[in-house]
Amino acid sequence: MRKMDDIFEKLPHALEDGLKDLKFTEEMRQNVLSQLNKAATKAGPQKKKHFWQVAVALIVLLGCIGVAGLWSTYRNLAPPVTSPNFTEIEALDIDLDGKEPLELVNTWRVREPDRTESLMAIVWTRNARGQLSVVSTHPMEGQEFLPLVVLPAPRRQGNLVVIASTDGEKQIFYSILGYENGRVVEYPGKYIEYPVKKMRNPREINLVPVIIDHKIIYANWEVEK
Repeated sequence: MRKMDDIFEKLPHALEDGLKDLKFTEEMRQNVLSQLNKAATKAGPQKKKHFWQVAVALIVLLGCIGVAGLWSTYRNLAPPVTSPNFTEIEALDIDLDGKEPLELVNTWRVREPDRTESLMAIVWTRNARGQLSVVSTHPMEGQEFLPLVVLPAPRRQGNLVVIASTDGEKQIFYSILGYENGRVVEYPGKYIEYPVKKMRNPREINLVPVIIDHKIIYANWEVEK
C-alpha cells in the first residue's frame, strides 16, 4: 500500500474534478465538498493518521487519491488524478434513526482508471428541506452487490440495513449499519461460505450476522445460481 505522504502529494484538484463526473446533483456534490473541507479543518498535523482512516473510503469513491482535507492546501501543485467511473447499483430510503426524514443508502460499482473494480456503499441524511448530506461510506469486498436488506431491530428506534456482496463463487461479505448517538455505526461481520451449485432456481442464503441488543439478528438473501 502506498505511504500516506505519497498520496498527499497527488491531491491538488483531484477532488473537485472527480466530483464533476459523478451521477450526483450539483447540490450533492457541493455538500460532499463541504463535509470534507470541514473535516480537514478539524484535522491538524497531529490527527493526520486518524483523519486518513475516516476519509479514505469517501475519497476513493469520489475518484480521488488521498485525503480531501488537504485539497485546499495542495490545490496548485500538480495535475488532477484521472477519476474512475461510477455506476449506482441500488438506492434505498430507510429509517435508520427512528425519525423523519428518512435516510438514503445507495450502493456503487467503482471502475478505476486501470480497469479494476471495487464496491462502495454511501449513507446520506436529509435535513428538513430534503437536502442530502453524506454521513458515512463503506467499501465492500467482492465483485457484486446483493440487494439491500432492511432489518427491524428490537429495542431500537430505527431499523438496521444489511449491505452484502459476493465474490461470484462461494463467499458472501456483509456489513450491518445502524444509528446510535447521532451517527452511523457499523456492526462487524465475517464472510460466509456457501456451496456453489449450478441451479436456475434462487437459493435462499441465511446469515446470522451479529447479536444486537442481546438478540440475534437474521438476514436472508435469494441468490440466483
